[in-house]
Parts: sequence; structure tokens; C-alpha cells
Amino acid sequence: SDEEIEMLQVAAWFHDTGYIKKYNGHEEESLKYAQEFMDGEDYADEKQQVVKRLIKSTIKGHEPEDLLEEILHDADMAHMGRKRFFRKGELLRVELESFLNETYTQLEWEKKQYEFLINNTFITKAGKEEYGKRRVKNIKKQRKNINKGRKVTTRTKTGKDLGRGIDTLYRANYRNHINLSAIADGKANMMISINTIMISVIVT
Repeated sequence: SDEEIEMLQVAAWFHDTGYIKKYNGHEEESLKYAQEFMDGEDYADEKQQVVKRLIKSTIKGHEPEDLLEEILHDADMAHMGRKRFFRKGELLRVELESFLNETYTQLEWEKKQYEFLINNTFITKAGKEEYGKRRVKNIKKQRKNINKGRKVTTRTKTGKDLGRGIDTLYRANYRNHINLSAIADGKANMMISINTIMISVIVT
């Protein structure tokens, strides 16, 4: 109904506003902002209770209990079924590093993103039809990203990702070392030859 759509929209507007105050447990702060807004608009008490229940349903680990909660859940997870999932993922990584001081290797992050895609799904029929196919494609692409991340992490640990300049430096130093060794060998051979001639002359 129109009323249900309206309550869903209000809940969607406010369910993440708590991030203004804190990162973890932001839902409680979101409820305060929503309550303040609804009181100012003289929103009906029954509708307020529904909006607050919907906001609480977005807490991680909560299982949707009715159609409204399922719709809000699918809307909140819609990025899983879009092409921009990976771009948003990189922004989330920066966010975690900035606010929670969490750092990840490339492989760790790709695995984390893969687990998110696997462990979350769309519930409503409309959500599955609208975003389901793209989510499957994103899962397949994320598997490839894990392999790429494994290579990047390996290069980082072994120092192979420092660029071709480092390889050139090592190659040039090795070549110079070989040349210096060759010069030293040449001088040694010259001294041995001179000493051999002198000894032969003296003995004679």
C-alpha cells in the first residue's frame, strides 16, 4: 500500500544516518535521528513503530520477519547485484582503513568480498529477478579476483612487485660484478705468466 511504501522510504532514509556519530552500532543512533524527524512531522505513532522496527531489521545478523523487512533487506544489499559492486568495495576498504584502522592484503580483501557475496542473498522474488543474475556474475568475477589477489600478495611478499627498475638494477650490478671478476682473473693470469717466465729464466 501507499502507507507501507512511505514507511519503507522513511526507514531507508534514516537507517544509516547513525554513521554520523559512530561506526559500530550506528543503528541505535539512526533510530534517534528518525525519531526526532518523525516527532517533528507529527508522524503517527503506529507508523513510527513500524519505521523503527524496519531500521532495527537492518542490524547485521537479523533475519527479516515480514515482507517489509525483506524488501528493505534486498534494497540494502542491492549493490551485490550491480556492476559497481567492485568500485564500492574499494571505497569500503578505504573506509575501514580510515575509521577502524583495519588493513588487508589484496588476497585477504578479495576473500572477504567473496565471503560477503556467498553469505548474503536476495529474499524477495523481485530482488532475485532484478539483481540475482548480476550477483552470480559478480561471484564468478570475484573468484578470478582472488587468483589475482593471490599473485599480487605473493609478489608483495617476495619483492617482485617493486617494478622492472629493480630487476634492471640487479641485472646491471650482476653484470658489473662479472666484469670486475673477469678483470681480476686477467690480472692474476698476467702475474702468473710473468712469474712463470722469471722463474724459468732464473732456473736456467
